[in-house]
Amino acid sequence: MPNMNTEKLKMPEQAPDIRNKNFKEVALGYTEEMAVEEAQRCLNCKNKPCISGCPVHVRIPEFIAEVAKGNFLEAYQVITDTNALPAICGRVCPQESQCESKCVRGIKGEPVAIGRLERFVADWYMQNHGDDMPQKPVSNGKKVAVIGSGPSGLACAGDLAKLGYDVTIFEAFHTAGGVLVYGIPEFRLPKSIVQKEIDKLSALGVNIMTNMVIGKVLSIDELMEDMDFDAVFVGSGAGLPSFMGIEGEALVGVYSANEYLTRINLMKSYIEEYDTPIKKSKVLRSCTNLPETAVLGAQVADVAFEVGAGGGVDAGDRAFIPAFGLPQVDHMVDGELDFLEARFLERKQKRLGFVEQLLGGKLDLPQRNRVDPHVQNLFMGLGLAVEQAELALWRAGQFSLE
Repeated sequence: MPNMNTEKLKMPEQAPDIRNKNFKEVALGYTEEMAVEEAQRCLNCKNKPCISGCPVHVRIPEFIAEVAKGNFLEAYQVITDTNALPAICGRVCPQESQCESKCVRGIKGEPVAIGRLERFVADWYMQNHGDDMPQKPVSNGKKVAVIGSGPSGLACAGDLAKLGYDVTIFEAFHTAGGVLVYGIPEFRLPKSIVQKEIDKLSALGVNIMTNMVIGKVLSIDELMEDMDFDAVFVGSGAGLPSFMGIEGEALVGVYSANEYLTRINLMKSYIEEYDTPIKKSKVLRSCTNLPETAVLGAQVADVAFEVGAGGGVDAGDRAFIPAFGLPQVDHMVDGELDFLEARFLERKQKRLGFVEQLLGGKLDLPQRNRVDPHVQNLFMGLGLAVEQAELALWRAGQFSLE
């Protein structure tokens, strides 16, 4: 008999007054008993609409059925048949807007917690079979270069290696993992999990070369003509920030969201033993209803709160953000990070005036027109950028966003 509880089984997590003092993972994951109980909520629908919501078409009802029976190894095998990174996807995929949005149980309650179950299965496998490494397949004689070691690069390299291709990953940074290591904080995605996935690729025979900026160190023509690669997959990501082109954004202490997250996540500036500089102050982050910027904005604010910056987040319509898989929004609220509830389109002129006041200069009309579409893109670092005397205007209530 299915479990007809209308709500997802809540996943254990660190208490707010504990997690705000460390960078350990906030969500703790299901126990075996909890996973079985949640899996029993699945109706194993005939048409399986959840699969259509999954970009890699994981056979979701099939793996959940195995979890419900306690067959966790079999569940892992079902997932990894189409998904090479289940431990990562179970943590950071926006299931709420993908597979879970199609779940029939969501019509009269909450959908089955597909992401939490995927994470459980992957974690169970790592705990019980973590030392098992895949065997290197027989080579088919073909060479493929993969540019970028982010999610798409790792997945591509893994799938090709299993088919016998000789794969080399070229990564611009000194550490492989792409946005998984520089853009997602430790308390959301532990880097040890990313490293385990990379170790599996190495066991499959994938060669990983870091500090290789393709286009600078080597060109694609050189890869194919001089190094004899038969094909090149470009998964370079979208790591370059968009600036607003306004006065003051080049000041010392102004960080793009990308740089701020990289300093924290990849260069460990939250650890006192590391020399990476970072400024802690009030953080203002604006974003409109665009998924990629809402994700980035909430990520930045969450990291800023953890490292002691505090402050407020203007997240546009806050109800929009959880639809893109951001449980840390609730974590921030629990941790008493202030949300400035304001819709961008309704109040953009007032917020633009706030930007002008902080930067000490008036923006002309052409700049305004250029700024409006891009306010969502960056100025998480605005509070970090401006002298404390200027920020006092906001803190003293002399300028309000309400």
